[in-house]
This record gives sequence, structure tokens and C-alpha cells, in this order.
Amino acid sequence: MPEEARPVEKTFEELAFGGMGIRIARTDSRDMTYSRIDGKNVLLMEFDVV
Repeated sequence: MPEEARPVEKTFEELAFGGMGIRIARTDSRDMTYSRIDGKNVLLMEFDVV
């Protein structure tokens, strides 16, 4: 589940491919909730609008 994934402790340049998306999502979102509905993955992310 995305919200339970362990954080990657590498800089952007150290990553071979991918890995920054979940970090950005955790940093910028207020809350994340994952569920599986009708056979599809659903990731709900809440953001504060300024």
C-alpha cells in the first residue's frame, strides 16, 4: 500500500529509476488513503489549497 511504503533515503540523483513520487506525495499532501474498489487501486490524497 502506498501510504505504508518505507521512505527512500536517497537524493534524486542517487535513484536509478523512479522512487520520488511517493516522497513528493507524502511531503506535499495532508493525508493519503489507499483502497481497492471494484478491482481498481484508488489512492486519495488531500491537499491544503492556499
